[in-house]
Amino acid sequence: MDWMNQALQQRRKQTLFREAKVTKRLSSTLVEINGQTLVNFGANDYLGLSWSSAEHSKNCCPVTIGSGAAPLLSGYSEHHAALESSIADFESSEAAIVFSTGYAANVGTISAVAQEGDLLLSDSLNHASLIDGCRLSKAKSIVYPHSDMQAVHQILSQHRSQFKRCYLATDTLFSMNGDLAKLLEIVSLAETFDMAVIVDEAHATGIYGKNGRGWVEECGLEKQIAIRIGTLSKAIGSVGGFAHGSQVLVDYLRNFARTYVYSTSMPEWVAISTKSNLARLSSMSRERTILRSKSSDLRHRLQVAGFQVESGDSPIIPIRMESAEIAVDRSNRLREFGFYIPAIRPPTIPADQSMLRVSLSIDHTEEQIKSLINSLSPNSAGVAQATR
Repeated sequence: MDWMNQALQQRRKQTLFREAKVTKRLSSTLVEINGQTLVNFGANDYLGLSWSSAEHSKNCCPVTIGSGAAPLLSGYSEHHAALESSIADFESSEAAIVFSTGYAANVGTISAVAQEGDLLLSDSLNHASLIDGCRLSKAKSIVYPHSDMQAVHQILSQHRSQFKRCYLATDTLFSMNGDLAKLLEIVSLAETFDMAVIVDEAHATGIYGKNGRGWVEECGLEKQIAIRIGTLSKAIGSVGGFAHGSQVLVDYLRNFARTYVYSTSMPEWVAISTKSNLARLSSMSRERTILRSKSSDLRHRLQVAGFQVESGDSPIIPIRMESAEIAVDRSNRLREFGFYIPAIRPPTIPADQSMLRVSLSIDHTEEQIKSLINSLSPNSAGVAQATR
């Protein structure tokens, strides 16, 4: 184990060591860590549905805790089938397939679809699950600079003719930067170079689109993008992942996606709670508008306060820090003031970057946000405590 210990020591020296913290959820915006109540700006519960999901699960009366088997054995119940049907209806797709996690959905879908002899392009800031799906596929994988459409055009011009099929995989809302993929340009390139687009709407589902179906819906490109992946663990407030599209795609994934075939299904009571939350998304246009407006406003207020924050309206707001040490120190200091905001460091993001990642929820109050801005100030003495 010496080499493992050396790797851990190196992480500690670089202020990159991580450890799990026992967290007790008190409400949709409050957590307790080490006996301290903190306003939680570190979750992806954008619409507050994970809290309602927890309350709903108490009334599900599950017969069993777990499903007991993989879906192709005996782990596929009427509740799993109903959830898949509900996802397909919500997404206006022919069919959908549910994976045990969002990570499994991305890894399983990409590694099953992209074959030997294919070309696979991946944005440099894609989520780790997309990256790992590309690595596990047998396709030739090329990483392009973040949202650099000129680079994508150049890669396709040089290499597309050498491969039978071509795919581009991208997040729609990038989980660390909080910016959105240039889908209109991507689809234009896809049409020019006979390329299929694979998108992960994990953080965009529930936030964008008239019905909350994500950035693809908002861009009006649902008919142009055939392979769409999502998660149940962000705005939907549960756990699990899914892919949707044609019946042929879903049947293919059910047979060839190894993370589906060889994983135990989610518990039935999770499927029941998730279906209940999903039914609410289409009617939450008001909440989506408020959340995006709140994000735009917070970004502007942080910019006025002198922080390095980009404009936009997504609920993921990265505050750039000069180093990992500064990010960790600022995160710890904010905890003293009553806020939980995680320090994001390499290897989660590029080696030369570090940040505080603020995740907004519709349930965060103006008092909580105002106190956060005051406490972020380097000169703050902690007068502005977290409003509970």
